[in-house]
Amino acid sequence: MRCRRCGEKAEISLKRHNAIFCINCFQVYYSNQVLRNIKREKMFNTDDRILVVVSGGKDSMALWYILLKMGYNVTGMHINVGIGEYSARSQEVVEHFSQKHNAPVIIKNTEKEFNFNILDLARQLKRSTCSICGAIKRYLFNKVALDEGFDVVATGHNLDDEAATLLGNVLSWQEGYLAK
Repeated sequence: MRCRRCGEKAEISLKRHNAIFCINCFQVYYSNQVLRNIKREKMFNTDDRILVVVSGGKDSMALWYILLKMGYNVTGMHINVGIGEYSARSQEVVEHFSQKHNAPVIIKNTEKEFNFNILDLARQLKRSTCSICGAIKRYLFNKVALDEGFDVVATGHNLDDEAATLLGNVLSWQEGYLAK
């Protein structure tokens, strides 16, 4: 199979768009898609201070990278939620990226900020870890954005994340979460 843009060997298939790309052409395609959506939705401009909340996963790290590459005024923010090796490794990824790209980053730690562990709090409140974690993360990144004077908060999620959350809330009929 050949790249639809340059004709070289394709390595990435986007079934939704009925398109295949080589690595280089995919990066051009991805950058164009991000820029087109930012402009179409009037999300922000190069004068805005943008706080990108990064988990260390591919979606949020790709967003941080592409916004930096496009010249936006971006600061990353990572929230270490205190889940053992998982949280430690995620923070390492974020710190390494920050150093490699000379990109500013804010690191917060829920145990230091609130004196509790997400897992323990979820057990104590008899709620799912994900719902507790999500609420605390949203609170923290909104607080940092307000306190530090950021104009925009950006998060990197893909449609699969959103669909999985919606489906889970529908199956367990979580009306409160569905309303959100």
